[in-house]
Amino acid sequence: MWTDLPKVDKPWGYEITIFRDSNYWTKILTIYPGESLSLHYHENRDEYLKPYEGGLILTVNGATNIKMKPWFQYSLPANVIHRITNPQKHSISVVEVAVGSLETNDIIRIHDKYRRCE
Repeated sequence: MWTDLPKVDKPWGYEITIFRDSNYWTKILTIYPGESLSLHYHENRDEYLKPYEGGLILTVNGATNIKMKPWFQYSLPANVIHRITNPQKHSISVVEVAVGSLETNDIIRIHDKYRRCE
């Protein structure tokens, strides 16, 4: 579906940016089986997540684990610690919308199994 857009490989899967302007982006994140994003937060942007299907786990504030429902929107205001994990045996994609500062240095990683914490 998004094959004509650039894919950015990540250790947990990949992302495709489908729209971006100065303070808003929409990405498709595809998370491989058994992988997870870093436990992190953003100081200057809010994020909204909508998974294509159920089965992903959203960890909020390092403790609350939420089994994500398909096409349900999850709102993550700035400074909320969060992580997405895919415990399934197949890749799952999620729509991510970010609003606010889109600088890559706005991610503060707390824990990362790929050793990307500063």
